[in-house]
Amino acid sequence: MVDPIADFLSDAGLEGAYVETLAAAIAFFVAFVGVIFFGRLILSPITNRMMNSRGLDAHAKKPLQKLVSFLVIFLAIAVAFGAAGLGSFLTAVATITAAATLAIGFALQDMIKNFAAGIFIFTDKPFRIGDWIEWDGNAGVVEDISLRVTRVKTFDNELLTVPNGDLMDGVIKNPVAKDKLRVKFVFGIGYDDDIPEATEIII
Repeated sequence: MVDPIADFLSDAGLEGAYVETLAAAIAFFVAFVGVIFFGRLILSPITNRMMNSRGLDAHAKKPLQKLVSFLVIFLAIAVAFGAAGLGSFLTAVATITAAATLAIGFALQDMIKNFAAGIFIFTDKPFRIGDWIEWDGNAGVVEDISLRVTRVKTFDNELLTVPNGDLMDGVIKNPVAKDKLRVKFVFGIGYDDDIPEATEIII
């Protein structure tokens, strides 16, 4: 992409060593803006439609939209470096980034696990804000859901901050997920009492 731009600048009367630099800068800018425009015009609407089809609410969409925006910017930078003829520089940066990512990944395993679990919570929706849930001997009402933690208020009015990884590793009971719930009550009745009459009174 750089050579055609450099030829155009030369034909326009520009000369000197800075022509290649200017051509590379123009190629970088055009490629970067082009990918960003493509992402906002096509990728973002597609992502929003996919989230709408999953029935995600605004609270769940926000972090996923930020993640998509970050990926589009990262892709735009990579494409722009390639278009500007800086592929070797991009390769070096990618190698360093991969090594750093691997090291950080080992150091932040729990955080990455919680982040991934948060994404599954947003997409699979085992519970929503306001739901009463039970897990691992705990119970309460969901106050807030983020990509890293979920905040639950217990029936003793205590606020629990639970890593999403801990929630997704176990079994989550959501008694209010359905419109109807079976509840069992035990009624005592004497041996001499009328059972049909007692049943009619209860029902």
